[in-house]
Amino acid sequence: MIFPDLFGERIDLVSIDPTMPKRIIDDIDRYSRIPEFFEFLEFSEHKSRFETERYYAKLLSRSRGTTGHYWLIKLSKEDKIIGTFGVLDIDVRKGMAEIGYGISPEHWRRGYFHETINLVLHHLFGAAGFHRIWAKTQSDNMASIKGLQTAGFITEGVLRDFYLSEKDGARHDAIVLSILNTADPLSFEFIAP
Repeated sequence: MIFPDLFGERIDLVSIDPTMPKRIIDDIDRYSRIPEFFEFLEFSEHKSRFETERYYAKLLSRSRGTTGHYWLIKLSKEDKIIGTFGVLDIDVRKGMAEIGYGISPEHWRRGYFHETINLVLHHLFGAAGFHRIWAKTQSDNMASIKGLQTAGFITEGVLRDFYLSEKDGARHDAIVLSILNTADPLSFEFIAP
């Protein structure tokens, strides 16, 4: 399956690449050290650049396989990486996949998630021909849930005690949301709210 780079008005989605310049790891390392970024994740902020390099290598490895792909979320005009967006557990036969994402807290509440998810869904439901896309997020991550719902995702259910925080050992429920491709793939278009 081919996942091209995707270009929006303010952001570009650039495929993970082993030859990325050092500044890209610098950008990822910067936001990966912000504790707020990990508030609704099982893991703690990065304590060293080595952790960020290891994380990047993990994303690269997943993108080289047949069941996943990651893009870097890049500000078009500033050439700065502000997050990542992944398509995971791809099931080609069923036309299904999970999505995962993270945007730097320095760039929250500016509409970047909305632009990013619209680009990805347009590609997945259009050119790639997917039928179902789903996501899971911690049940109290209201910004993520609202962002997915705004993009058309419907809540399907709860995975009880799904997450286990390495920070404090607390368990958290996950909310599962999905969206189906009910549009004609040749004319698929999302309308911004």
